[in-house]
Amino acid sequence: MNRKGWVNELPKVSWAHRTTYKNSTGEMPFSLVYGYEAVIPAKIIILTERMLSYNEEGNDEKLRTNLDYTEEHREMAAIREATNKQRITKYYDKRVRKRVYK
Repeated sequence: MNRKGWVNELPKVSWAHRTTYKNSTGEMPFSLVYGYEAVIPAKIIILTERMLSYNEEGNDEKLRTNLDYTEEHREMAAIREATNKQRITKYYDKRVRKRVYK
């Protein structure tokens, strides 16, 4: 890739970032915002078990159910993120040398 071609790659990188599970929350940013998982374009082209078992009639009902749990889903992600931050803080604080200046 040349230096001028990065603009063309940006949408793909952005999509990959939004649809990748994050360690801090254990969730995808896309699912936290919209309340359901995204389907990556490659999974639409190459049919997976998920795409083959797609049922349009049942999908609306499942989507409504997922939207009912969206707030709970976000709260659980926030709890996991806070736990992760506490763990990182504890790790950092063990290794810090405290110094007192006069």
